[in-house]
Amino acid sequence: MKKYIILSCIFFVLLMFSCKTSQSIYEKQKISNSELESSDFLYWAVLDGLIKDKFPKDVAQYIVDNERDYFVPKCPICRPVTRAFLYYAKKSTASKKTHIGDHTIDILKNGEQEKKHTALKNLIDAYVSQEYITLKMDDRNKKRIQNDLESGRKQGMSGMGNGFGTFCPSCDGACEAN
Repeated sequence: MKKYIILSCIFFVLLMFSCKTSQSIYEKQKISNSELESSDFLYWAVLDGLIKDKFPKDVAQYIVDNERDYFVPKCPICRPVTRAFLYYAKKSTASKKTHIGDHTIDILKNGEQEKKHTALKNLIDAYVSQEYITLKMDDRNKKRIQNDLESGRKQGMSGMGNGFGTFCPSCDGACEAN
């Protein structure tokens, strides 16, 4: 918990001065991959991805405001993803110049549910995949994180109610990332 609080404070300072990150927060703090919990990994992977993509703040806020359309309540995978979007929506100073295509942005805000979920899944997949690369995570620790995420996915899928859709974008994105 202490590491999480320290990392949150440090990341806030970094975010306030620049949305440009050339290296992961983990590298800056020299956190060992073996000490990293899957929920913290997922939170930082998504937040780091949002920052690097200069994700539109208003779209992040829209997703947070409509979280039941995008996230499964009480899902251990959705919770850190939701927290990352929430933090980003509150603290981002990103300009309107985003690396996310207009088509993807339009789908996330206005698309049919299945298309929204697919767009979000693809973002989460990309952010988690990039974080594995950024951290230079060895096979043992990557497998440990993946097993934890898969376990969380099973738990989260049991809470997916009728009308949510056919899959959870956070769970599928996180668990299918390489």
